[in-house]
Amino acid sequence: MDKKSPTLIERTKSYLKERKKWIQADKPLRTQSKVNDIFIKYCQPCQYYNGSSCNICGCFINTRMVVNKLVWATTQCPGTPPKWTEEVKELTKKIVDKRGNKITPSSPTQGRRRCCG
Repeated sequence: MDKKSPTLIERTKSYLKERKKWIQADKPLRTQSKVNDIFIKYCQPCQYYNGSSCNICGCFINTRMVVNKLVWATTQCPGTPPKWTEEVKELTKKIVDKRGNKITPSSPTQGRRRCCG
């Protein structure tokens, strides 16, 4: 069963969501060998692969560019169930202040400077 390719807006949202996860995890990359294995074993024969991108999420899929989701180790196949999964699941960076206290994205002081320490 073929699926209609996502719109440009849907593709952009999907890309930005995956990119955010990848950046939060310190940009981990799969090895070229792993990328080739995933592409040959899962993507090329997939009914949703249209020769350049995935018709489920709209992401470009190939073995050469860093801007495709196969290279980013934080991504997984968008199919249900996924044919391949992320290799890096820890997506939160530990950010600490000068005192060693962990700062989380929901922390009210993150991004602000304290004047009196």
